[in-house]
Amino acid sequence: MSRPFKRFLLLPLFVCLLASVGAQTTGNAGTPAAVSEPAAAGTTAADAQAQQGTSETSDTSDNGAAAGEQQTDTNIDSQSPAAPNTAENPAEESDGAGAVSASDGTPSDEIAPDTPGSPGTDNTVNEKHNSNGNVQGNAVNKDHSKNGHIPENGAETEASFDEGEADAALQKNRLQGQDLSVRNSLERSLITHRFEGGVAAIADSSVTRSFFAAGKDGFITRFSYRTMKPETWQVSTMPIKRIAAHPKKALIAVYETDGFSIHKISLWDWQTKKQLYAKRFTSSVLSLSWSAQGTYLFIGTASTEGITVLDANGNVKKVYPRPPGIVLLAATGPSEKSIVTYGETGRLVYADIAKKSILTQYETEDRLENPELIKNYTQIIGYKNGNVVVVKAASGEVLENYPARSALFAGKITDSLPVWIEKGESGRTWYLCQGDKKSPAFSLPHPADITAARHVDAAVVIGTDDGRLYRLTQNKDAEVLLTELNIDVSIPIRDICTKDSKIYMLSGSTLYVSTSSADKPEPVIQSVLGDRCTVYGNGFLFWSAEKNAPLYYAEEGQTPVVLYRPRERLNSVSVYNDTIAAVRAFSGLVLLDGKSGKQLFTYQAAGLQDAVQVDDTFVLITKSTGGVIRQPILLINIKTGETMPLNMDGDIAFSVQGNNKVANTFSCFRLKTEKSEQTDLMTMKLDTAYPARSSFAAALSYSDEDLQASLYDDGYAVLTTLGKNQLTYYDKRRRSSRQLPRDYALPRKALMTETYIVSVNYDGSLSWFNRRTMQLLQYKTFTEN
Repeated sequence: MSRPFKRFLLLPLFVCLLASVGAQTTGNAGTPAAVSEPAAAGTTAADAQAQQGTSETSDTSDNGAAAGEQQTDTNIDSQSPAAPNTAENPAEESDGAGAVSASDGTPSDEIAPDTPGSPGTDNTVNEKHNSNGNVQGNAVNKDHSKNGHIPENGAETEASFDEGEADAALQKNRLQGQDLSVRNSLERSLITHRFEGGVAAIADSSVTRSFFAAGKDGFITRFSYRTMKPETWQVSTMPIKRIAAHPKKALIAVYETDGFSIHKISLWDWQTKKQLYAKRFTSSVLSLSWSAQGTYLFIGTASTEGITVLDANGNVKKVYPRPPGIVLLAATGPSEKSIVTYGETGRLVYADIAKKSILTQYETEDRLENPELIKNYTQIIGYKNGNVVVVKAASGEVLENYPARSALFAGKITDSLPVWIEKGESGRTWYLCQGDKKSPAFSLPHPADITAARHVDAAVVIGTDDGRLYRLTQNKDAEVLLTELNIDVSIPIRDICTKDSKIYMLSGSTLYVSTSSADKPEPVIQSVLGDRCTVYGNGFLFWSAEKNAPLYYAEEGQTPVVLYRPRERLNSVSVYNDTIAAVRAFSGLVLLDGKSGKQLFTYQAAGLQDAVQVDDTFVLITKSTGGVIRQPILLINIKTGETMPLNMDGDIAFSVQGNNKVANTFSCFRLKTEKSEQTDLMTMKLDTAYPARSSFAAALSYSDEDLQASLYDDGYAVLTTLGKNQLTYYDKRRRSSRQLPRDYALPRKALMTETYIVSVNYDGSLSWFNRRTMQLLQYKTFTEN
């Protein structure tokens, strides 16, 4: 049973300092909680081991042979402009040398926007990227009271500078010298963002007097300690699972994964919002941390290698004569002479970094969940069998067990006791715990599960599975007070389409229209049930690509009516005259009469992606290569049922689009995985009389998988999100490409009119560009008002 809390009088200076940080709370306002002082300084466990005698010495050098062969220059880069594909028939050309497959868990060089990537070593693989990383054309962080407060950390709280002024100066400096559109984008990043899918991780950055929060939507927000002003940037289209803030600089390491085959570690310079490097791993990442001074980045994986150590440039550094096993925690002392790792088998391994030798090993409690370091690197904490376990890092001795129903650790390296969030008895209540002390139960204003927590400055910050962030402080009675940090009232735009040079935006259950970036969007159709919209005749089709829902039709001012009821969700919907082509997720293609909804033609097959009707006779279909027909693109005669595979290789084709300006010309994406993963933007010219004579060309290529890529083809140019970064504009006639400036959020889908390029972004915001100059004009979000 936990001890009752007693009143603790804070120092007047501390009260005055924190008063300026006071914010609105649920219930009543009170004095903020105090924060733990740093543990007594001294030799850390890792440094102590470095002074012992040596044992096993490795002869392995830092730099092994490069595992990847030299690649061709036909890949996507993330910061430099794309170049055109000047080859007459790129589809017929062979790819560059295939990358050698890595051993399980070792990374491969991926993208380095501003720093050229160095060759992979120690079984790393050089992926097919150039030195910058964008789409390229194929020619591109002791004194305890006896109450429930978390004691004060005076050293961190009594800052000797005005943090608000420091933030302003930092922002001003980083904006100076930037291109106008880039500066505008950085200024717009100063926004509040609620993380779709939930908060995944929180990392403290005491050196910058701020902390970072990352979400499953690929966004990261930095909050200043004093002002709590947010700064948001999307770093990935995939979920972020772990982050680690550099101990000395404004750098943030990120682990993003699709949960299956893609596991990527990237390093970002937060001041410039530039990716410095990225590494691909073949197995999941179980831990991510920096050495004490930030010289090395430690990546613990579920592979037999156990851990990968990267230096400041992202190069792999050999440390162990043999793999230490699966690593759940890695750290150094301030001298960074030795490294200690904790594995799931309960083994503590100390190694000399310079000598690449094992210093000593200890056996301790095994299978600790979510292990972390506290007390200046001298103690390891973890959760096991209903207890928070404290282990002495220098020997493996179990020092303490604290009973806990659950434990979501929220500590930092200077804490003398473990700090965690614990679930209450009801499931709707929570406790803030420190050692054997527990706060009164508290609940969230918006019921949700707490998914991340971190001791930040004079408080604890938590994140939830509904994407909210709260700052937890305690009043004089030790009651927990909550302040929501990321109140977001925006309503995301789900989809966009264009008709008669107007932009139509689907948000919530309403379709809006706007003719320019300066216009206020006006509602034209309400009561929409769907997440996708497509122009058809004088009206619009509404449907869902996320769940089984009817296909609706409505004209402006009308209420949508059901046109077709599929038994499954729809992958895609396209229109040709009065015929609607709908690709069902599992049972294939159906052609519908646009007036009555009657089925005109069906083609049952698995793996279909999209379909576009070419003319009165033919339908063009993209698919995966499974089944009898191996080609990823087919031409089907709807009069005879004849199926004609077209001569385009690849494992899967998707997002095929036609246009109403240039007959029989289409665009789609193709994924190839034979030698290495590569996604190509393909342009094609169909010959319906002699299908074998149809031609295909790879206009742009990205040396990775990008199944979320989208495109818009107006006949003369293709606009695409290929490359998971900026929009790329590809001029078909000139065979040239140009990248548009990116906003704080990455583009999800875009389209063009004669005057504008409009992008709906991953957070549901809208970006307007001038089509002629390619400059970013306007950024908009919808709100309840």
